[in-house]
Amino acid sequence: MINGILRVAMVCLAASALMGQGGDIGSQSEDEENTSVYQVDITDEAGRNYTLTNFVVVGDGQSRVGKARHAMDRRNQNRIDYSSVPFFGQLSEHRYDKENLNTATHVGSVQVDGRRLILVLDPNAAVSTSQIQHLAILNQNVAYETRRRLKSGDASGRAGFEGVGRQIGALHWNGGDRLIALIRPFVVTDSGFW
Repeated sequence: MINGILRVAMVCLAASALMGQGGDIGSQSEDEENTSVYQVDITDEAGRNYTLTNFVVVGDGQSRVGKARHAMDRRNQNRIDYSSVPFFGQLSEHRYDKENLNTATHVGSVQVDGRRLILVLDPNAAVSTSQIQHLAILNQNVAYETRRRLKSGDASGRAGFEGVGRQIGALHWNGGDRLIALIRPFVVTDSGFW
């Protein structure tokens, strides 16, 4: 009981110190603030930069599509996740953790072709395209999340995208309706702190 109270007190103290450092939103760098964006800017492990505007999720004879021009949420992921702390955790904004990005949640690959991100589900994936309504793209210190639901695309399926573009990441799914595209480096998976 005392250990639990001490843990809660330490997390609250650390959170209040971090909140105090942030000041008003005007003093945060562009990488630290949560905002709306109309394109997704990423950097892959090889240091190549991409600006993405279109997204295609491809499965067996089905696809889902989305566009960044409908606005996406850009959320800072380089912060402490205290969502498991009683009471105060309810005030915490969601952060993607390592548990969301392991071999058990892996369902496909991420490819890039020009300004288009192609998300190819494995043939034996535990999710179908019809279950996917939203997309999260994790890269560097941020998560880009679609606001609008993905729409049904054409029925070209996986075969229409074989050999298209360059593979730059992995797909993960934790149930629900959000597909996660991990494009490393990502602060949660590649930082020694997390």
